[in-house]
Amino acid sequence: MGDKTREIFDYLVEQARDGYSPSIREIGQAVGLSSSATVHKHIKILEKEGAVSLNGKSRKIKVHKGLGLQIVGKIAAGYPLASEDDDLGELEMPSTMFTQSGDVVALQVVGHSMIDAHICDGDYAIIRKQQRVENGEIAAVTIDGEGTLKRIVADDNRIELKPANPNFKPFSFSREIVEENGAQIEVFGKLVGIVRQGEGFC
Repeated sequence: MGDKTREIFDYLVEQARDGYSPSIREIGQAVGLSSSATVHKHIKILEKEGAVSLNGKSRKIKVHKGLGLQIVGKIAAGYPLASEDDDLGELEMPSTMFTQSGDVVALQVVGHSMIDAHICDGDYAIIRKQQRVENGEIAAVTIDGEGTLKRIVADDNRIELKPANPNFKPFSFSREIVEENGAQIEVFGKLVGIVRQGEGFC
């Protein structure tokens, strides 16, 4: 997908999220194309890729991709896993199923450290991006750039990332050590839901 085709697709997705189907002229104005024929050419490319379709006589454009939850990588439910930036597709469900606000993404869970919280290997953790969470909440956290899914428990002296499986030890950090050694512990976002692709329990 070329840059201009991607720009048109992104615009169509943005409008579709608001329940609106723009005209060819509006699309051209939005992306800086004055020729309707050129806009049609890009729409045809998107049709061939199955991303959009023209809906009958009304010629309204229906978006088929890009409205679900984007899968942005994998997250360890175990020991920290290197963060991934690859686009792994999307879950065909709107973010509003889990939260009414915020930037929401999906991360595939790898490991078994959160099974007592009913989070299984292979599940998709639905994460609302935010830099702070309440004490005791489950969050996607990075430790020096490597991601893990854990319950955060903190006080004035320590930060603990707790698993939900007795076979795994918590990650525990003294605030003093974190500050002195410059360890980068950052909250990527809060867990707002889990999507299981298979059937049954962990």
